[in-house]
Order: sequence, then structure tokens, then C-alpha cells
Amino acid sequence: MTNNSLPEAHSQPAEGDRLEVYHTGGGCMAWRLIEPDAPGLFALVTDEGGTHIPTEPDTEDLIIGICDVQLDDPLLVLETDGRAGLCRWYVQNVGHDPDKEPDGPRPIRQLIEDVATHMLLRCVEPQDASSSGLAGS
Repeated sequence: MTNNSLPEAHSQPAEGDRLEVYHTGGGCMAWRLIEPDAPGLFALVTDEGGTHIPTEPDTEDLIIGICDVQLDDPLLVLETDGRAGLCRWYVQNVGHDPDKEPDGPRPIRQLIEDVATHMLLRCVEPQDASSSGLAGS
């Protein structure tokens, strides 16, 4: 569900942006990401309190929760310190620093999408616990 009257801090997403505004209930809002290759799963991204969309995602603490539509509790939760933590996670789990790409640092919303997408896809890959590749930040 998208909301067209977003506060200025959540201005129009860039073309191709897959983060949509999602009302989780009880007055809470999050960004939600759905990955077609992870059916039945979705990612929610909130501020550190778990109740609002991050207003300064580059610098504030974030929570990315990977959820299954059939379960109440998240399958996986990443609590991290904004861009720095997302980049650490990306280096540990993907193998390179997204802020050191030839065309410059990845925009923050794209970085959030990329981390959430990797987390979603890793939840559907058959793996044992010792090789999950889901290091924290």
C-alpha cells in the first residue's frame, strides 16, 4: 500500500525504487520490500524504535526485519547503524563495499533495498546454519 501524501522526509522515491510505505497497524509505518524470488516473504525497514520510517537513514539506527506472511514473528532481524552498518553487512555478506564503486557511493535507499533483497533471498536458499552467510553488522 503506498501513501501519496508522505511527509517531506519521505519525498518521491527515485524511479525503480522498490521501497513502499506500509502501515503496519497501531499507527506504525515502515518501508516494505517484496522480492518476487522470495514468495511469501517481505522485508520491513523501520527506525530503531520499530515504529516509523527512518527520516535520516544514512545516520540513524535501522531495523530490517524479514517476515513470512504465515508467521507472527520475523524470520531474521538486522539492527544496524545506518549507512555504515549497511556497508559492513554488505562487505561481510556480499563481498565488496557498495560505497567504493566506480560511480560513487550507492544512494541510501538503493543500499537499503540491496541489503533487504539479499536477506530475503538468503532466507529462501537451502542452507545449513553454519553457512547461512547472514553475518550481523
